[in-house]
Amino acid sequence: LAAKFSWEIPFLVVGGISTVFILVTIIKFPSMRKHLETANERPKAWVNIVGIFKNKNQLRALAFTMLMMLGHFTIIPFIAPYLIRNVGFSDIDVSYVYFIGGLATFFVLPIFGKIADKRGHKPVFVVMGILSIIPILLITHLPSISIVVALMVTTLFFIIASGRNVPATTMVTSVVKTENRAGFMSLRSSANELALAFASIIAGAIVVEDKVTNTLFKL
Repeated sequence: LAAKFSWEIPFLVVGGISTVFILVTIIKFPSMRKHLETANERPKAWVNIVGIFKNKNQLRALAFTMLMMLGHFTIIPFIAPYLIRNVGFSDIDVSYVYFIGGLATFFVLPIFGKIADKRGHKPVFVVMGILSIIPILLITHLPSISIVVALMVTTLFFIIASGRNVPATTMVTSVVKTENRAGFMSLRSSANELALAFASIIAGAIVVEDKVTNTLFKL
């Protein structure tokens, strides 16, 4: 869509689809409030936030997710520019990276979930974390090769990254009580966005552009 029309179109499409899903959720899904206390006994939002910062396990969980995002998005912002400038992808070719990677993730996520439930979330996370080094090294060192081979590497990155995120999310959500989980997850999302911003800044300081060859390389 971005290559055919303009870069704004994908954002508008995602926003439109999200609006439809929000309306369907409000209309069709039941209210999930049974786990909450009565209105008089329920603590205020700021009390829950303060409680998170006083809980060492929840702080560790936030730091854990921030470090994951930091490692993840130090790579992601430059995948498309690197593939275009160093590997030889066109703008249309880059769309295949996310389409095939997203499609593969859709099918493997349930598999990783079952494996994590059976083998344990921590062992699966450790294994997938170690394996994630392989596609990261491959992506950041890809020469000018065929699109098929490059897509195999990027798809492997998506698959292993999703396999790491499944047990990680389960471990993080297990540190907070059900009645406080929504507030914790909201704060976690904010922490993730902060880590994403730092990751982009760090990546931008490491990767530079060769003005002669118009390629990217590390500083």
